[in-house]
Amino acid sequence: MNVANFIGIIILFFTIGYLCGSILFGTFVASRKKVNIRSLGSGNVGAANITRNLGVLYGGIVTLLDLFKAWIPTLIAVVIYNCLKDAIGDATAFKNGGVIVYVAGFSAIVGHCYPVTYFYMLFKTKFDFAVAKKHSGGKGVASAAGFVLSVSPFAFLICFGLFWFICLTWKRVSLASILTTVAVSFWFLIPQIDYFYMLSFNINNSQILAINASNSAALINYNPSSLWWYILVVFLLSLLIAIIVVVRHKENIVRLIHNQERQIKLFNKKKQNNSVN
Repeated sequence: MNVANFIGIIILFFTIGYLCGSILFGTFVASRKKVNIRSLGSGNVGAANITRNLGVLYGGIVTLLDLFKAWIPTLIAVVIYNCLKDAIGDATAFKNGGVIVYVAGFSAIVGHCYPVTYFYMLFKTKFDFAVAKKHSGGKGVASAAGFVLSVSPFAFLICFGLFWFICLTWKRVSLASILTTVAVSFWFLIPQIDYFYMLSFNINNSQILAINASNSAALINYNPSSLWWYILVVFLLSLLIAIIVVVRHKENIVRLIHNQERQIKLFNKKKQNNSVN
């Protein structure tokens, strides 16, 4: 394996993901409505605040856009990785190093929560975090879902079910977001959940690669446990994502502890203004 090229590719993937994540779709959607979303509700540019202030339609649009800005960079990384096969090394090195494509999805979440504008204001104000916070992004939940989807549709469906189970039971989106994000980190330790489907295709010739431990099309025979380093890397990345999501929800956690967190009202058509999430 060419270590220097390998590190360079990791940096490339991180940069691509981070720049994609720094695109704050919430501000763009709100601007179409001629609204400054940072002046409404919690001031957050994420899907939750968009939904509460602009409605379910616009909130859904932002959710999908934020989800795919973690999924698409991973797909781009897969394409680039296949194109740079010779720069990686031999076939074994190429196969073993494929897990680095998920760095792009991870960095997209970092960019979503702490975009370029955040760090620009942080350095400009000589590390005045209070000012920089006003230029931060969302809380990373939708983008984290995009990361999970890029790894395994199975895990994504489980997360989707758990999220809505918690929402319907305790009626608190923040609680559902935190618990689901933390839970999925440990689910990735279960080999059969980590399908790694993106790495099953060589974009150059559209033929299935033997990157997965099993090259069988039958899901029942799929067992990637031999690629333990894939599982470990994805687990560590998802654990870091969970930490970011928890940190971004620290104010919500305080309100949850004091039983002051606002409950969602499902199927309520009345618009909720000036809500805090």
